[in-house]
Amino acid sequence: MLFEKNKYKKLVVLLLLGINLIFPEHVFSEEIPEIQDSQVKCSAIEGEIVCVDKEVETKLKAKCRVEKGRIICEPEKEPAIEAYQENKIFSLDKTYTDIKTSTASVDVITSDQMRIMHNPDLSTVLNLLSGVTVQNKGSAGNAQMFRIRGWDKVGITLDGVKIDNYGMRSDDPGFSKPYLSYFLTEGLDRVEVIRGPQGTMHGNMAQGGLISMFTKKGQGTPSVEMNTGLGSFGTIRENIAFEGGDDSADYYLGVTMLSTQGGMKTTPEKESKRDDYDNITISSNLGKRFLNGKAEIRNTLRYTKDKKEIGVQSYGYPHFDPNDESKHSNILESLTLTHAPTNWYDYNVKVGLYESSYKNTAPADSFDIWDPVYDKVQNTRLMVLTQHNIKYKDLNTLSLGYNAEYNHFKSIYQDSFANDFNAKDLATNDIYMQDTLNFKDTLIVKGGIRISDSSKWGTYGIPNVSGALVLPTFNVPDSYTKIRSSYGMGVNYPNPYQLFGKVNGVEVGNSALNPEKVESWDIGMVQSFYKDKVNLELGYYISDYKDLIGYTTGYENIDKAKISGIESSLKINPMPGLKGLVNYTYTHGEDNRDRDLPGVPKSRLNFLPAMNQQRSTVYIIELLFQQKENMPSVVDI
Repeated sequence: MLFEKNKYKKLVVLLLLGINLIFPEHVFSEEIPEIQDSQVKCSAIEGEIVCVDKEVETKLKAKCRVEKGRIICEPEKEPAIEAYQENKIFSLDKTYTDIKTSTASVDVITSDQMRIMHNPDLSTVLNLLSGVTVQNKGSAGNAQMFRIRGWDKVGITLDGVKIDNYGMRSDDPGFSKPYLSYFLTEGLDRVEVIRGPQGTMHGNMAQGGLISMFTKKGQGTPSVEMNTGLGSFGTIRENIAFEGGDDSADYYLGVTMLSTQGGMKTTPEKESKRDDYDNITISSNLGKRFLNGKAEIRNTLRYTKDKKEIGVQSYGYPHFDPNDESKHSNILESLTLTHAPTNWYDYNVKVGLYESSYKNTAPADSFDIWDPVYDKVQNTRLMVLTQHNIKYKDLNTLSLGYNAEYNHFKSIYQDSFANDFNAKDLATNDIYMQDTLNFKDTLIVKGGIRISDSSKWGTYGIPNVSGALVLPTFNVPDSYTKIRSSYGMGVNYPNPYQLFGKVNGVEVGNSALNPEKVESWDIGMVQSFYKDKVNLELGYYISDYKDLIGYTTGYENIDKAKISGIESSLKINPMPGLKGLVNYTYTHGEDNRDRDLPGVPKSRLNFLPAMNQQRSTVYIIELLFQQKENMPSVVDI
């Protein structure tokens, strides 16, 4: 275990006592005393101010508002950064835009939706979306593979900082795909998923799509929330969170613990379970606004430490060793300044630090001649990002940005016969531009290009163009029809492990690898009825890839490939507390020899009806069907 449960419970009690002493209950918006006499003669009726004296009513309406049945007469501040909203998306343009007018296929999952699902792990949330597949290699804590539209080169960010970490795993050390088995959804405000190439705005590794997550912001009076869940195989999940906020500042602090025995018996006698998984995650978000709400500085932090007990090794030769463990830790720290000095210009500057470490240990025993083994891979990433937006009314937005990224990769291997150390550096410097024309939310056209310069592979241009036509549905109120299309090119740089990685002291990386190139096009249609109470989406996509990176006994550029498919989804939200979701995706992937690509699911159907009659009573049913070909070593659970 990563900690002692009794100490944890004592810590919770102390924190609860402290929060009550430090933060007495209060209301952030209060009535102004000077108008109390006037308010006695006035009432808030159906959200409107109604007074006996009409002259007083006119004056109050000019400077007051109705909030929660009260008349509030202080000026309503307009913060520099909008609050997270379900009908808006940030990651597409790195500025808030309506999903209705988006030119790409997108999904947004909010914290309320994750709460209805009892805060499952991230893979469960993503597996419910059209065009997204999460392939799990076993139980909790084992390796995972994320695919968007059949492609596993997916960009992953948290609060704008790349966390698509890659590295060695003792259950699959050749596994160099994005690893997020450790990522718990507590502490997240929303998850945004964009399908299709996003290299212009997000650079390397976002050519297949983007998974973008945001830490929860505190709001309202200071509060404490605690949750505990129990499950099979000795599973326990505990969470405590503190939050609060007003117009000038906000804070959030959350701690989550997950512990499970796993349940995969690994000894021939079925006596040992050695499949345990433990995880502790701490997340925080602190924000302070100034310059009358036109500027904001925000700090986010997320720390995770987990341990996976692995009784069966799946590489080399399959063998049983109940004493092997895989430990992982990562920390993300970001500091962001956002400033909107005028209504036509705003900018942001972000500095992000992300460090991930994987450590596999096999103590000396009689199960393996190589023991004792110590194998560690560590990657440190420093990012500096800035974007400047220049607007002309609602018609035009020009975005200019610069991203700098530095990666330091280090690996250590020790066993009874070998001792090896390896360290390498990679750096990229990118500039990009995107221009958006919006004709009254009816016709939206975007075009942009990114110039990416790598310290190892030189300079590449990454263009993208997209558009959408949004029209009201004939004779149907509060409904619209949208037709969208996009085209993009991109580059996927090999990650440090593919270049320099080693397994059992033997080099599997290939420093001569070339970047993968992709060219992608899609078209789709969205039909929304009655303010999105019913939403139907249908799309077709096709992508061509060159210089694919594959793994046999090591990494190498092996071939070309083409992936095409159809994705569809139906979302129903007829009333508060009742939702339905149905997705079907067909994907066909083949190389230039007409062979099916391994691991790419062809047909995928899932649906999720959810009813939340009371906050304490939730019913969820999930059915998942997948048809796979050529995937003997990866299964979904």
